[in-house]
This record gives sequence, C-alpha cells and structure tokens, in this order.
Amino acid sequence: MLRPCHVPHIKTPMIENTNAIPAQNSLRYIVGIFYFAFRALVGAYAMSVLGALLIHFFISEDTSDLAGFVNSTLYFTMMGSLILLPITIILRRVELILMLTPPVIIWLIWTIPLLLPKTAPIIPPNTPEITVLTYNILVANKNFDGIERILTEADADVVALQELDYDVSDFLEANLKDEYPYMVMIPRGIPGMGIMSKYPLEDCENWREVSQYQQRCLLTLADETIAFYNTHPNTPLSPDGFNKRRVDVRSILDRALADKAAGLQVVIAGDWNAPPQTIAYQQVTSHFEDAFVRMGQGIGFTYRLSSYGILHRIGGLPILRIDYVFYHAPMVALEATVWHENAGSDHMPVFVRLAMP
Repeated sequence: MLRPCHVPHIKTPMIENTNAIPAQNSLRYIVGIFYFAFRALVGAYAMSVLGALLIHFFISEDTSDLAGFVNSTLYFTMMGSLILLPITIILRRVELILMLTPPVIIWLIWTIPLLLPKTAPIIPPNTPEITVLTYNILVANKNFDGIERILTEADADVVALQELDYDVSDFLEANLKDEYPYMVMIPRGIPGMGIMSKYPLEDCENWREVSQYQQRCLLTLADETIAFYNTHPNTPLSPDGFNKRRVDVRSILDRALADKAAGLQVVIAGDWNAPPQTIAYQQVTSHFEDAFVRMGQGIGFTYRLSSYGILHRIGGLPILRIDYVFYHAPMVALEATVWHENAGSDHMPVFVRLAMP
C-alpha cells in the first residue's frame, strides 16, 4: 500500500520591500516652506501697495484720514517694490511681477525728475541773493554745540528753527548774537519757533490756530520786501492731527497768498509734516515753487526715524521729505541742499540759495 509522501512545510523568508518611499529631504522641505512664505508675504505686500495707490488716486484726504495716512507713508513703503520686483523676475513668478510692476513705474515717475542733473538759471551780474536754512532741531536735543556748528557752517542769511525750547534759545541768543543780530524767538518746546536773520526783521507776527505756532516777518533786500514765513503745521500723528494740519496749512496759505497778491516776495520755510504725495504739499505747490525740486539733487529725505536704539546710533533711517523752502517768481532758486548732518535731531536741515533778478 502506497503511503502518501510527506512534504515538509518550508517557510518562505520575508522579503523586505525595497520600493518604500524615501524620506523627505529636510533641506528641501525647509526651503519649500520659506519659498511659500516668501510668495505669500510678497503677494500681501504687493496687494497692500496697490490698494494704497487706489486710495491715493481716488480718495481725497478731505473726506478720509485713511487717505491722509496712506499719502503720508506711500512713497517710502513703495520702495520695497524696487527690491522685490527683480527677485520675482528671477523666480519667474508672473502673478507677483504683474502686481509689483505698477508701483515701480509710479515710483520712478515720481523720482526720476529728482535724480536728473539740474542747471542753475543764468542771472544778471550783481543780482541780489538770499540764503535760507530751515531746521527742526528736535525739542529734546541737547547737542547745543552741534546745532551751533551747523548754523555757523551754513552761514545762511535767514534761519528758520522749529521745536525751539528755552535752553537752546538762550544758548543761540548768547552765542550767535554777532552773526545774527536780529532774532525773533518764541521757545515753547514742540510748538516753539525762531527766526534768526542778518537783515532787520519788521512787522513780525506769531500766531497759533490750533497747537503749533507759525511766524511771519518782513525783511528788505535790495529794495524788495520779502515776507518770510517760518512754518510748522501740526503733525498728523496727534489726535485729530489730519484736520489740525489742514487748519494750519489753510491759515499759512491765506496769509502768504495775501502777501503775494499785495506784491511782496514770499519765502516759506519750515517743517510741514507732509510729504509731496499729500494734499497739503500739493496745495502749497499750486501757488509756490519747491526749491529742492528745482535745484536739489537726489530724493532729499529730511526726516529720519531715530527713536530706536540702533537707528539712533547710526543717525536715523531716512524715510520722508517733509522740510521745505518755497518761493515764487520772479525769484529763482540757485541751490538747494539737504545738509550733511543733523546734530542729534530727527530732521536734516535744508539749505537754499535764492536770487531776485
């Protein structure tokens, strides 16, 4: 009888799956996260700048403080697009390129005229000239020697000071009385103002509509009477600041235009707390010339963000142009310069040379 053959059970060894998914490359993973975050942040920035441009062009500051804030910060915030656009072109991110291109074009339209070389107008020999320095010295600034050094080096015929406090006023009156025999000082801290002149000052007026003092004096140069204004419209960063600035600007313009209509030459110097993109600046330049636009070179930032440690140590981060000297024909600008130092202030002085053909 045949017995069934017993076949032993053979265990088949487990074979490891060599086709398992490889582990993620950690470096590529991290790079991917940063790349995604970069795209998201650039996209958010580009959309916010485009929104700000729409507000700038289509909403009036008279109806919205948001428009006033946007116009006050727009020029500086748009500068980021100059850096980001080339990067997005390298990365070939078409959607980001399309969003960043309009801000770059508009910024260049605003800026290129400031960068072009300027040629001083030809004036007849012996034409009377007057030099002006406007300087917000910063109320907390105790660098009196530095302030004196700037005023002495500039040697302007007329100096307009803003944020004049008692200590610095006393110091300047004591130390510069020979260089500037005519002074009208109203030291009041932030609202404080001062005019220092080599020419006699007459019919001086100090007034305050809201919180800031403004000044006006008459001086005579070559038989021409000049109405000289030292101005400091209210900062929009204060409570109801945009409305207060509007009140100050209207008050200054009403007086200046009345002087102009009366046949006086008008020079307006000061810290306007208003960059060129604001309605305040546009209202002034619809009647008067900006000396720096005519004869200055470069962007001309005059305000420096310097409230924080490292920024203060490096002299501040230049972010705005808000200090000006305005004039009108037949007077012409021959020179306009943002001074090379600020002696501890958060503003750079502006020096201007004007001629009266």
